[in-house]
Amino acid sequence: MNDTNYKSIDFGALTRAGEGLTQWRALAMGFLTALVCCALFWIAQFVAVKMGSIVGVLLMVVDLLVTFVVWVAGSSAVGVLLMDKAREVPQRSIGDAAAFGLASVPKFLLLGVVVFVAVLAFMLVAALIYLICKIPVLGAILAFIVHPLLVVIASAALIACMWVVFPLFAPAVWSGLSFKQALASVFAIARNRLVQVVLMMM
Repeated sequence: MNDTNYKSIDFGALTRAGEGLTQWRALAMGFLTALVCCALFWIAQFVAVKMGSIVGVLLMVVDLLVTFVVWVAGSSAVGVLLMDKAREVPQRSIGDAAAFGLASVPKFLLLGVVVFVAVLAFMLVAALIYLICKIPVLGAILAFIVHPLLVVIASAALIACMWVVFPLFAPAVWSGLSFKQALASVFAIARNRLVQVVLMMM
């Protein structure tokens, strides 16, 4: 996608998303999601306490996975309803929003996998560097330089995920973009409007 599409985004329009809190469909979807998740979580605890065997543990794990899927799907359904309001387009029904939210779950799971792989790669590189730092004398000098640098990189990556990647990826998915397009939009917006995004998150 062309980066110029992101340069012309009216970020002020996003402030209207708060108006979505007055929308009964979004509120109802959020309430139903919380209700179902609480019921599933209670069932998981009940199964774990009453059965207490390997089968019970496995059933509890399956139940918790279902709870996670319901939570992500329900949150996405609420998000897409609020996005419809923010974009001033006809708001879809609760059923359509729920179906869209369920279809969005694989995209968020894939983002989690990408982040996990990136973290794992960083840890492997850091472990290799620290292994090299065990070299007498030269290793100590290298560690004096590399250790603070690795800490800064890890901190910047954590802040970027919390303040930029996750907050921008979700609305991109709720706008109907594919995983690749949503990820591209995150980097494009962050590259062109990073300061504005961080200020808006604050």
